[in-house]
Amino acid sequence: MNYPSIRMDIDRVHAGELGLSQKDVVDNVITALNSNLMIAARVSRRRPQVRKHERPGRALEADQRLRDELQRISRDVRVAWAGANDGYQRIDVTAQFLRQATLALQLAQGRYDLSLASIVELTQAQLNVTSATIENLSAKYDYETQYAALQFTLGLLR
Repeated sequence: MNYPSIRMDIDRVHAGELGLSQKDVVDNVITALNSNLMIAARVSRRRPQVRKHERPGRALEADQRLRDELQRISRDVRVAWAGANDGYQRIDVTAQFLRQATLALQLAQGRYDLSLASIVELTQAQLNVTSATIENLSAKYDYETQYAALQFTLGLLR
């Protein structure tokens, strides 16, 4: 699947000079991502220049933590989007099932009125319509739940 993405190059040395910690940078990135829909964030493979007095391992560790956090955010958004998308598609499927069950009920009613079908066939058709109605409403509810989860993941619900 093709998901939208954004590429970010973060200069940790410059951020440090501005007094921003790794948590500040991540919080600002999360805030920026939360204002957009369906973002998959990717961190550049380029390593920032490390000052001579800094330990290179510490900068690499900070890079890895930031990449991990961005991947977690990206995964959460993709999972929430996929859930909402599946829920939306299920609404159409259950609506089609409801239309078919309603048509089958009309046909069964006609056959029953002409004494060509038993009460069992008519009752079964009515049960199918009731089941299809429940499935359709359940699909709508599930979609609303998944959509709310997507909005929460994106930071649109507080």
